[in-house]
Amino acid sequence: MVSDIAKKRALVTQIVTLTMNPALDISTSVDKVVPTHKLRCSEEKIQPGGGGINISRVVRRLGTQTTAIYPSGGFTGELLTELLEKEGVKSQGITIKQETRECFTVHETSSRQDFRFLLPGPTLSLAEQQACADAFDQQSSSARYMVASGSLPPGVSESFYARLARHAKERTGASLWLWHGERGGRRHERRLKSVRAYRPTPALPTGSNHSAVTLGPV
Repeated sequence: MVSDIAKKRALVTQIVTLTMNPALDISTSVDKVVPTHKLRCSEEKIQPGGGGINISRVVRRLGTQTTAIYPSGGFTGELLTELLEKEGVKSQGITIKQETRECFTVHETSSRQDFRFLLPGPTLSLAEQQACADAFDQQSSSARYMVASGSLPPGVSESFYARLARHAKERTGASLWLWHGERGGRRHERRLKSVRAYRPTPALPTGSNHSAVTLGPV
């Protein structure tokens, strides 16, 4: 018989993820990629994508409660949320003015090579960035793990994740796990400290001591 404590733990979000540049990942295949000619592709496959979102999708399949937070704009943002719901992933899309990006992958069957086309994504205003940070901060107050992952879209400083990590450390002593992204051909990686996968961190406090992170100018 499942105890009341076990039932409560099952309802608590274990992992909260933040994806600042999510995407609809569209993939298809063709015999050979050649210039100029129209290429007749196989039926496309559409999936929700982005660093933190992919982590939430995997851990949900493993039976863990998770909440994915991300900026969401236009039809593509709505479709991304719908696809996450179909996979049983709880999500919180932060409304933005511009459209959520699409990314495109073509598998060349003759060579078994993949051609990946990544769009830069929407430009986020400071207010939109702050809304994402606030939502992540609030959701993390009842979670065991915090993960920020993926590339950063235009308009977002490369210090964005580092500031979130400092805030988490100062407020709770917990670790914010960061995975590197790539933007403009330059790779960046910011970690608060080294961690191993599934290393437990203390649950974050709730109540009057809760304070939101303020990003400031970028």
